[in-house]
Amino acid sequence: MNRYQKIKLSVFDNESRPIGSHHAAIQTAAADVAAIVGSDWSSHSIAAAKAAQSRGIPMISNSSAHPNLTKIGDCIFRVCFTDDFVGNVMADFAYTTLKARTAVVLCKLRYLQCQAGSFQKKLPNY
Repeated sequence: MNRYQKIKLSVFDNESRPIGSHHAAIQTAAADVAAIVGSDWSSHSIAAAKAAQSRGIPMISNSSAHPNLTKIGDCIFRVCFTDDFVGNVMADFAYTTLKARTAVVLCKLRYLQCQAGSFQKKLPNY
């Protein structure tokens, strides 16, 4: 019995845009793929996940941390922690380990705003 199977890797360009990710996910259905790996950014993964879920194609992202991603459906997965979890852990660390009782949150990057929001909600609740 052979434990190894060859797989065919198909690459679809998402044009580094959420709408491109959605279109790439639709193209995967036409190519009859078994699963989708990616996208990296949450905004792209959410767009792709909607197309993948509606077509029953499993999708997994290695770094899309937005909490709503896996709420799209039972075909959508991630391997990283959610932004909510990371923000709460940072607040726990700041309060417990650093003994911080106040903090300033500077967050200009859109992809970190969910983490920053969770941190801001959690820290004052100690």
